[in-house]
Amino acid sequence: MAYTARVEEYGNKAVDHSLRNVLQLLVQLRTILLQDAAVLYSKYPKCSIWSYAPFSSNEFRQYASSSIKVLEEAECNAKRQFEQLPEKIAVSFQGAVQTFDIKQALHQEEMRGQLEMILGLISDRSSSVESPPLSELERMEKCSKKRKSRYSEDYQRKIPPFSHHIIY
Repeated sequence: MAYTARVEEYGNKAVDHSLRNVLQLLVQLRTILLQDAAVLYSKYPKCSIWSYAPFSSNEFRQYASSSIKVLEEAECNAKRQFEQLPEKIAVSFQGAVQTFDIKQALHQEEMRGQLEMILGLISDRSSSVESPPLSELERMEKCSKKRKSRYSEDYQRKIPPFSHHIIY
């Protein structure tokens, strides 16, 4: 490499960190640069840069023509996959919904079992008290009425009475 030869010949005076970093970057990007150059060659074949090496070689010109075919094929594949994307998403969502439904049904079954156990405990304790046990529906209605009355009382306390006076 010319840079290495320069450093060997002139010593530390010839060291250029920026140049070394740019050269390392170009080595890392060489494949990408050649691929992009092949595409640009097919779009702008009369550009003056194509008269210089390595772009003036027959290998590069053959590579450019073959890369266009590869890119067109890749674009067709991407377009086909994009068209199938809604179906794939729908199938994925259906699977997710079915999984959620199964988990929810299992959870509901578990909650029913716990509710039955609690109701059994309550009925055992309430049998010792003289009042007749309430049915599940009656208990739910009673709880619902209590919640509604508490909510309306809290709501009334929080809202100040409406005043017709405008305050500036």
